[in-house]
Amino acid sequence: METTNTFEDLRELSLDNNLLEWDELINLITTHNMCSLRSLSVCGNQLARTTTTSQKLPSTLRSISLNSNLISSLDDLTMLNNCTNLENLTLRSNPLSFLHPNTPLSLPTIQTLDLSHTLISSLQTLNTLPTLFPNLQSLLISHTPLSTTTIENPTLQTIARIPTLTSLDHTSITPSDRQNAELYYLNLIARSLLTSPRSTTTNEINSQHPLFQHLCAKHGKPDILLQHPKPAAAQEKEQQQRGEYLPDTLGSRLINCTFYMTSPRSSASSPQIPTQQKELPKTITLYRVQNLVARLFGLSPVDFSLIWETEEWDPVAARREDKVLGSSRSGLVGGGGGGGGGSKGKGSGRGAGGTEKQGDGSLFERREVLLREGTQELGFYVEGSKEARIRVEKVR
Repeated sequence: METTNTFEDLRELSLDNNLLEWDELINLITTHNMCSLRSLSVCGNQLARTTTTSQKLPSTLRSISLNSNLISSLDDLTMLNNCTNLENLTLRSNPLSFLHPNTPLSLPTIQTLDLSHTLISSLQTLNTLPTLFPNLQSLLISHTPLSTTTIENPTLQTIARIPTLTSLDHTSITPSDRQNAELYYLNLIARSLLTSPRSTTTNEINSQHPLFQHLCAKHGKPDILLQHPKPAAAQEKEQQQRGEYLPDTLGSRLINCTFYMTSPRSSASSPQIPTQQKELPKTITLYRVQNLVARLFGLSPVDFSLIWETEEWDPVAARREDKVLGSSRSGLVGGGGGGGGGSKGKGSGRGAGGTEKQGDGSLFERREVLLREGTQELGFYVEGSKEARIRVEKVR
């Protein structure tokens, strides 16, 4: 029976869940002369590799839904190149994991793209979207590995990488949102340069971040680029020579502790006991610190107390008022006495702690902290300090 042009005025067509392949779909549309189609839905079929037929989808298509098929690459969609009026493309729930920058697909009229529930896991993949879809305005990319990985602020990075975007996952992007995203993205690039060789600042950085030059022209170069930072290895070497460590390294978590011992019965004629210096991690417990000091000075752990001499000074009057009022900070020892009940606070500071007199006659005492042995970490007390002077004071 000869086919008639009964579908030439058809505007919308749904062929969901029919196990169709590309060849079968295109043959069906062209055979029945569906030359006026505006909307096509072929979800839940077997659309995968591109067709070998010379027939094309109608150029009148404005929306096509390809949800839940077998599309793993944009190369599978080259037959859409003929759809010069296509505005909405839905690829939801396809095994799509990578958007190749050199794909032959060209869809400059696309405004809405749905990539939700796909396997896209890298933000680098999104760098190709401005080239493939230069007029893209709305993007859906929820429920992908991007939202479950440890990538830092994927939403801001997505906005910054696609300059034409006005909506992301059904949320409008305001001018303020875009500015914040682009400034954040520039700062992120600058931070990555700290650990990159100098050559990458001009070559590889443009391939990793195609919009980098555009954003620099719009917002200005990050300060880190204007300073021409040295390679990370050179920075680390210089900091180590100065006795410093790079952030987030093991060395940055160490405290340089100086231990020295006093005795209630010590005199000028008593032999001077040498000080001991140790670099200790902030996570070491005070139990272990107590036992370490006992070995260093040949003492029993129960025969001495550890007092951290801070770099802070308190007025003598205020310290006495604390003592009279029974302040909870009384768990510290003074220059020659024993320990108190608290674990962190202020003591008299006389003796080894010392006093200091100001020009107006007011007297100040060094704040001291009793380090009571226990499971508390050393870093709890000396957080923010890289050095600690600790007095070993005999109590027996």
